[in-house]
Amino acid sequence: MGSLAGFVVGGHVGCGGAWRQRCAVSETRRRVPRALVNEYVARRRRSGAAALSMRLNAVNHSFSYDQNHNDAAGGKPDAAEKTAAAAAAAAASADTEQDMAAMTARAVEESAHLSLAERVSAQLTVDTDALRELRVRWRIVRAQLERALDDERYLDAAAARDRLAEIRLKDPLMRYEDLSAQLQAALKVEDYKSASRLRDEIREVQARLPHFRLRGKWGGVYGASGVQTVEIDVQGNELVACKITGDSNVPAGQLTFKVDVSMDGIIELGPGDKPDPIAVALNQFANLKVKQRFRGQGQIANPGFVRPQWVPGELIVFEDDIIAFVWKPLSFMVVFERASSFE
Repeated sequence: MGSLAGFVVGGHVGCGGAWRQRCAVSETRRRVPRALVNEYVARRRRSGAAALSMRLNAVNHSFSYDQNHNDAAGGKPDAAEKTAAAAAAAAASADTEQDMAAMTARAVEESAHLSLAERVSAQLTVDTDALRELRVRWRIVRAQLERALDDERYLDAAAARDRLAEIRLKDPLMRYEDLSAQLQAALKVEDYKSASRLRDEIREVQARLPHFRLRGKWGGVYGASGVQTVEIDVQGNELVACKITGDSNVPAGQLTFKVDVSMDGIIELGPGDKPDPIAVALNQFANLKVKQRFRGQGQIANPGFVRPQWVPGELIVFEDDIIAFVWKPLSFMVVFERASSFE
């Protein structure tokens, strides 16, 4: 690299009656993708609401008629009439609870016909802009959680914790990290049935993470050294690029860069943040949209691979199978395309 010249760049223990139905609905919803349940329930609720309204209107009309009749007679509704009206309202409410339980059960049945890939797709946010907004919201809610804990506002902390959990279910990278931790825990206690399920879900989530799709051969122009080919692999939370063709500084067979592709490695500019030099330099790629930026390290050395060292760097993932790596101290960037583009 030394000779390269690039360009700058609260809980309930027991459940009874109506509460048991609510518990059953809540527990079932945790097993079904939220998006599927919400869509199904919203669709069914529109038809169910009309029927419930008719039942309640009938009760109110009946009570109103009895009330007017008694007022005309100079009296008031007796206890029996009040009890009958209350029983009718309770029956209508019970019907609503049963309708909700039935709707959720039907949602479960419908979701059972979906493949794992379809269920994962229903849960995750993959659009670049939506994902960026989701992660900004995650940082905001996490800050709210920390403030609530510092102030001993534990109910607010619990609400923030639950919001964070919902966000982590939608973010592919957060979901991948959580599933990986669950897989290790299952293997530790020899729960291989759960481990098999988690492994399959992890594979589906990986397919929706941009950096896992970077595996393979890429070609880039290393300044005066010309076009060189690297092979990218992802090992856990680390992406590595090994040179297939090299130069006098970093020869073939050596790593040219490595990247932290965990949540800790993500570079995100929040609202109001001042663009950094790399963000400014990326403006020259007006036709390319940046999907993700990760912290990394690039390897440099003197000719003959003398005194090799790692320096701070950054991986930029664009759309359309284009990536770039920046060796920050050298202000040097190499743009890579799939190796087939150079053949």
